[in-house]
Amino acid sequence: MSLLLFWSVASAADSAEAERLREELVRLAERNTWTGVDRTYRALVDEGAALSSTEHLLGGQAALALGDPLLAWYRMRRAPQVTPSTPPGDAEASATASDEAGLISSRYGKVALCVGPKRLPVLVRSVMPFAQPERDAIKRVSDQLREGMCHRGLLPIGAYELDGQAFEVVPGDAWVVVDIGWD
Repeated sequence: MSLLLFWSVASAADSAEAERLREELVRLAERNTWTGVDRTYRALVDEGAALSSTEHLLGGQAALALGDPLLAWYRMRRAPQVTPSTPPGDAEASATASDEAGLISSRYGKVALCVGPKRLPVLVRSVMPFAQPERDAIKRVSDQLREGMCHRGLLPIGAYELDGQAFEVVPGDAWVVVDIGWD
């Protein structure tokens, strides 16, 4: 078998797998199975498939539903720019992804939180936000701090305490750094 023939057979198999994954991504999103959407999105990225705005939007929505607003922001920002040849559904998905990324930027702030060894980190927000994705993000950060003592990412804007040390999360490019117990 020549190299060119081998490449075209492998390429056809790759595109068939990418198409299967695209269909699975949509089916899982329709059922709000966000863990599956996240897994399938990652598989599409690993395949090296060129992803549409709709696929980036669904990947971002999955990350947000799983409590990772920074990953959601990155994925939504990867949605391709709209061109005259962009299909209408993808143009709408691109606009939605852009809007969602902007909403994340306005509702979350950058944090780097670390708690030293032999401490049981407690992250507290006295007034919990109403939106479920924001609540999920706070829970995810709290769980990560307990498991690994550090978190670098996004938290919903507001006032917090980490092991009794107060800090304020604000939108923007500035990082809030809280380092406790590393004397």
